Amino acid sequence: MPRICQSVLLVVACATASAAAAQDVFVPFSFPDGTLVPGFTESGGDWRIVSGEVESESRSPSTRQLLLRNGGTDFGHAVEATVIHSDTTGPSAGGVVMRYDTTRTPPAYVYLAFRDRVAPYDGFDSYEIGYCNGQTCGVSPQLSGSTPIGQRIRVVLQYDDANNRLITYFVNGKVGGSWSLFPSSSPVGAGSMGLVAQGRVRFDDLGYYAATVWPTTGLYHRVSSPPYVLNGYGAPGETFIGAASLSLGRVSLPGQRQLPVAVDGLFLLSLANPLLFLSAGTTHPQTGAFTMTMTVPKLPALAGVRVYLVAATTNNGVISEITAPRPVRIAP
Repeated sequence: MPRICQSVLLVVACATASAAAAQDVFVPFSFPDGTLVPGFTESGGDWRIVSGEVESESRSPSTRQLLLRNGGTDFGHAVEATVIHSDTTGPSAGGVVMRYDTTRTPPAYVYLAFRDRVAPYDGFDSYEIGYCNGQTCGVSPQLSGSTPIGQRIRVVLQYDDANNRLITYFVNGKVGGSWSLFPSSSPVGAGSMGLVAQGRVRFDDLGYYAATVWPTTGLYHRVSSPPYVLNGYGAPGETFIGAASLSLGRVSLPGQRQLPVAVDGLFLLSLANPLLFLSAGTTHPQTGAFTMTMTVPKLPALAGVRVYLVAATTNNGVISEITAPRPVRIAP
């Protein structure tokens, strides 16, 4: 057997996680029906659990209703949820909110909302992304529009404090767009995350990730065949370097940054062995995009093993961006 394959088998057999678990939250709302949502705080409205989903009450579409819990203190983080159109009698809107900071007056936050504003009220027909910073509020002209959306949407909103406060959103796993706020106009400090609604809207499967996510989020993904790919973004022309691990964790880095995987045998092998990992390069000179590819020998012992891919971009040796870990399973 080739030495490189022996190394991989040894890693799979012997590696163990040594770091703490990543700060992730996943709430399927599988609570008993009722008016209480455990672990959340209601603000500006009323919420209830209905058949394994959470629903905002039907009231004036001009009233903003919030369902919040702690989260969102990291440099980069993402919130995702399934937004479900449920009111055919009038206007409604629903989405996700992050960095909801009640220490500011009015509160500071970033939000994404899908809206149904035009009769017949049969699905979300528009959307907007905006922010408040405790003094003024604004809506992104680039990330708002009237393209028909649908009735059930899996949405991700992420905020990257280290990249000029970049707001990015994904709709059903596809990148929708990005909006870079100036530091003077961006929310600052810690804050809660959760759901925002106007009128009656249902939600399911709320997730919080203590890192920015490229290109999708979720528990893990079944990949049909090698190679396994992690896409990311940094500043144009930056250097990127990637790695893989068998476990999530926390690796402390300079500048109070953290790599969200564990240091194990696979992590060390991915940094040291270019035959398996094409894990370094330069971001695109115009867009800042990059792709990290991992190839794995087709060995029965590796089938079904879950691997976490992660990458970081650097500028003159200083880390600027860190992706969220992308979980993949090695296919048979």
